[in-house]
Amino acid sequence: MALGFFQEYRSEKAVERLSQFINKQIIVKRDGKNILLDESLPIELRDELPGHSVSSVQEMGWSALKNGELLLRAAARFEVFLTADQNLQYQQNLRTLPVAVAVLVARSNRIQDLKPLIAGLRSALAVLPPRTLVTVGA
Repeated sequence: MALGFFQEYRSEKAVERLSQFINKQIIVKRDGKNILLDESLPIELRDELPGHSVSSVQEMGWSALKNGELLLRAAARFEVFLTADQNLQYQQNLRTLPVAVAVLVARSNRIQDLKPLIAGLRSALAVLPPRTLVTVGA
């Protein structure tokens, strides 16, 4: 009886030690894309893109980066960079984009003005090839 208790105790402790090496965070990704939101866009935009994994520049700790460096870092972890910066296409060499870019063109960057663009954005995301730029809106 004592031997069984001792073996069970050791087994439980071994399981506890092994569980420290298991990643307990699960990311569920269906047919969506990994999207990085530029700091010019409201984080509430994430709620409008179910099925996609959306992170913000601020969450990544990349707020101080210039566009070129930001796009390079984004390329390593994201498929799409989502921005409202309409000048990006003139500031970056589009032939060498490291990541797909979707530019939202609305009256303002407020979520109320961006919501009418969501259907078009979802359609664009469904067919957006890597390393291209697409404009959604006006």
